[in-house]
Amino acid sequence: MICRCIGVLPLVSISFVGACGTDSDPTLDPSPSVVINSNSGGWARGAAFVRVSFAPIEIVDEVRLTVDGVPSGTFDPTTLQPGYDASEKLLPWDTTQVADGAHHIVVDATTATGRSASDDVTAQVDNTAPVITLVSGQNATEAPFDLQFAVADNGSGVLQAYVQPVTGGGGFAIDTTTWRASISGCVDGAFRAEVVDRVGNSASIDLNLNAIDTCDRDCDGARSVGTCGGNDCNDAVDSIPSFTDSFGDLIDENCDGVDGTDVDGDGVPGSSTTAAPDCNDNAPSVHGYWSGWSPLATIGAERRDGIEATIAMRGNAAAVLYPVMTGSSTNTALDIARRDAAGTWSPSTRLADGVTGARAAIQFDSSGNLHVSFTLSTANGPTVVHATDATGTMVSETVTNGTFLGMTIDDAGAVQLLFRNPSPYSTRHARQTATGWNFLTLAQPTSNAPGSVFTQGGVVTYASSDTTGLRIDRFVGGQWTVERVASVATYLHDAVPLGSDIILAASESAPGTIHILGGPFGASPGTTFAASPFGTLRLSAGSDGRLHLVTDPSVGLVGLHRVYSGGVWYEEPTPAMGRITTDAAGRAHALGNVFSRTMPGAAAPFGEGTPKLPAADSVGDGVDQDCDGVDG
Repeated sequence: MICRCIGVLPLVSISFVGACGTDSDPTLDPSPSVVINSNSGGWARGAAFVRVSFAPIEIVDEVRLTVDGVPSGTFDPTTLQPGYDASEKLLPWDTTQVADGAHHIVVDATTATGRSASDDVTAQVDNTAPVITLVSGQNATEAPFDLQFAVADNGSGVLQAYVQPVTGGGGFAIDTTTWRASISGCVDGAFRAEVVDRVGNSASIDLNLNAIDTCDRDCDGARSVGTCGGNDCNDAVDSIPSFTDSFGDLIDENCDGVDGTDVDGDGVPGSSTTAAPDCNDNAPSVHGYWSGWSPLATIGAERRDGIEATIAMRGNAAAVLYPVMTGSSTNTALDIARRDAAGTWSPSTRLADGVTGARAAIQFDSSGNLHVSFTLSTANGPTVVHATDATGTMVSETVTNGTFLGMTIDDAGAVQLLFRNPSPYSTRHARQTATGWNFLTLAQPTSNAPGSVFTQGGVVTYASSDTTGLRIDRFVGGQWTVERVASVATYLHDAVPLGSDIILAASESAPGTIHILGGPFGASPGTTFAASPFGTLRLSAGSDGRLHLVTDPSVGLVGLHRVYSGGVWYEEPTPAMGRITTDAAGRAHALGNVFSRTMPGAAAPFGEGTPKLPAADSVGDGVDQDCDGVDG
């Protein structure tokens, strides 16, 4: 009688279970018992083994293996490799000598006296690897995405399939029904897609994948806030979120909504590492003045010294114009980053290349159209350029030769430009009309200080300085008139209208006083601050009557933000800032680190906030509630 047992192929070989032989008188001359340990549908590849059990093995003198009727080996059982127990032996079988497919296996065992037993089984051979090809997906640039493969296997069948990096760990499974792999997260570099069949034959193809996760664009492993449901509030910087957050860099590093920390929840940031407006972040009733800066976006990866970034606001919509160094240190481009009224920032777009001069300007008109003016370097010298998206796309035009100084849009919607004419040296005015540009020359040339241009009460006004002091030029009745302001300062940094007043920030040519003149500060000398005159001062006046002054130092990263409210100046340290502006809601908007001299290659954060006045400080309780360094 022949009996078979079911087994599983070890070592990607087949394994066999056998049968019982017969014996007329087993006590006098026993016959061997042979069992091939296998199921009839077993698979094998390469150098396989046939597992055979003998009982009793001591009487077996010779073992013969036959495949498809062809002898494949005769063996001395004492020299065979042992199996799982003392009665089992492994018969070697080179499956590469036969074709893929089904084969009839016979094992004969013979004693020294000639008595024998045998067993047979059908085995399947598979020495051919599957075939895998990529159908689609390799060119995806944003994850998650799918890789679609085509896989063929005519043998034992695919056991597993996967995509994994050529170096390093991790990977993605390929579904063995759809042959699709779903790729998630950031992937960058060499990958390999591999399929393995049930007996170990494998095939692979190499891939190059480069995609950014739409919910983790900085590839730091943290999903962005909002629809992605993560905690990364700045998905452009891979060091955010962080466990720490130092105040003063306009960056919310720990994503708690403020620059610094706010342990006591009073809305004013403290810091464990730097000075901050909240000198006791464990007491909500203690805090100093705070501008309410909230970092919202990172604008630009590079800037070049010389042209400062500037901001335009219209409601909640914002546009930031910033310089980018391209190619060489002498070439500068201008990029525009925009935020819509819903608060969504769009990717930056390139406006112009080969920009020169000291200033560019950006402004919304009353219809929401964007206007930009700057100086472009050409073969014929510097050229004043004006660009607008009034037609739906940004269109640039050359206005005239010269160096751009400033731009304003008057109450009638006409663009007004001031520029410096190189020869003869003069300050000139260009006014846009329906038929072109009209030009005038101001009453006197001014110095190299760019000055500030704005519209006040329907009148185009130009504040500047020359060797004799500060001056105000007004365009009234088609003519420019000049008014001398003061001689105490000879370099005007900025000027803004505040109601019917004009506020000027100026400095002396030698160290070291900043003068704030006009309006509540009076004429010369006005309010003064001790500071280096070599940095940049920027003013902004809000509809709430508050005046903002920021200082961008000539060296280092720490500047100052001063706010004048209710007859008092409040002061806080800030990163070096460029332009600051104030919207109709009283929110201030500013850019930090806008010059390459302050932080080469670093991005410029955009922040905005509504100022919060200090806590009231009672005298005699020993507590400095307003964080000004004294009790009371």
